[in-house]
Amino acid sequence: EKLVSLALNIIEKENPDFILGWYLVPYGIATHYVSKLLSKKYVLNHAGSDLTKLFNHPYLNPLITRALKDANAILTRPGLEKLFHELGCSKVMTYKLPSIPNEFNPHGETFNFSRDFGLDIDPERTLLFLGKVSKSKGIDYLINALSDSQMEADLVIAGNGGYRKELQNSVLSSRIKNRVHFIGILPPWKIPSLIRSV
Repeated sequence: EKLVSLALNIIEKENPDFILGWYLVPYGIATHYVSKLLSKKYVLNHAGSDLTKLFNHPYLNPLITRALKDANAILTRPGLEKLFHELGCSKVMTYKLPSIPNEFNPHGETFNFSRDFGLDIDPERTLLFLGKVSKSKGIDYLINALSDSQMEADLVIAGNGGYRKELQNSVLSSRIKNRVHFIGILPPWKIPSLIRSV
């Protein structure tokens, strides 16, 4: 409801020609709902997990299917068009993923871990996990490998998710509890600086 409320406010204020829902859950579902309330056209793009794990969930499947069928267009990667046509989607457009943008150039602004996060770590001896903190990502294997190794490195985990609390609790009882740092979610424009920092 928060996404729908925010979207309603912005769309009523800005009056765009159409709405773009990037990722089916939760944004695509919210886009579908708002488009019906405001009689706006909408386009959906998806992630890989939208079409695998989430699409197969019994409660999400009907919502995702309806949102896809009602969309004015679907954006997808080449080779997936058939799936959407079989679902009854009227217009499917493909695009190639862009090459890595200049923002990921190794030269540029970096974070100062001490100043920005209160961490006393050596960036030259730091590993970075960046993404959704879920069991399926295998972060626990990374932590166990670091704990079992002789390497005296720190691990910075940038992201959030349902597995974060459990992971933090397991780290507290490990020998590397002072070397695993959870910094949470960063806005997209700060990600290049974080990557350049390690």
